[in-house]
Amino acid sequence: MNNEKLAGFKKAEQSNKLLMTSLSHDVRTPLTSLLGYLEAIDKGIVAGEEKDQYIQTARAKAQDLKEYIDILFEWFKLDAKEQTFHFEYLDIYEVTRDIVAGWIAIFDKHQFQYSISIPSNELYLFLDKNAYKRIINNLLQNAITHSGGSLIELIMDYRNDQVKIKIRDNGRGIADKDLPYVFDRLYVCDPSRKSKSSGLGLSIVRELVKAHNGKIYVESQSAQSTQFIVMMPVRTDMETNAR
Repeated sequence: MNNEKLAGFKKAEQSNKLLMTSLSHDVRTPLTSLLGYLEAIDKGIVAGEEKDQYIQTARAKAQDLKEYIDILFEWFKLDAKEQTFHFEYLDIYEVTRDIVAGWIAIFDKHQFQYSISIPSNELYLFLDKNAYKRIINNLLQNAITHSGGSLIELIMDYRNDQVKIKIRDNGRGIADKDLPYVFDRLYVCDPSRKSKSSGLGLSIVRELVKAHNGKIYVESQSAQSTQFIVMMPVRTDMETNAR
């Protein structure tokens, strides 16, 4: 084994160790908290309205844990190239409108203003509908959870045989030193927000965009805005990617 391959092997080994350490912590912490609430209920330490509150909290923590585990399984399948895609010839504008419609109540709940610009005509390309929905959902959720802003814009455009999807917020921005790593697994730009992030959401987005022969990149201005831009080819035979 030459030095280059050995260095790559050691880097991968260190990365996997970091991954397992992080995952162990991220699962153990909410699980310990959940067990604490359930034990208090089981032993009769709480009663009446307080017991009801404990039950609701335990249910919410269990749901959070399930969602986190679902994200892990999705990422592992993508990383192992075991994800199965089902591409269909779909109107990406119509699909996107349907996805965004489900977010309106969430924007209102979190007091986010929103601006949606999707052309009224039709634009067909090969999409895995569930994967595409995950791309948009993850990017919107990322803006709500981490931007610290009050406005989300989604703009779609078509030119040069590519559809461009831009999701922009007016939040705190991402530091220049962090920009090259935002799509890396487990990377969290602000350690103080680690409890709110699996560190896998944007990594999943990148892999799903690649599955559509697309590209994604991020631009940001500190204390002003961040925008994620997805470019997808329109005239491409995506059926060769289905697996």
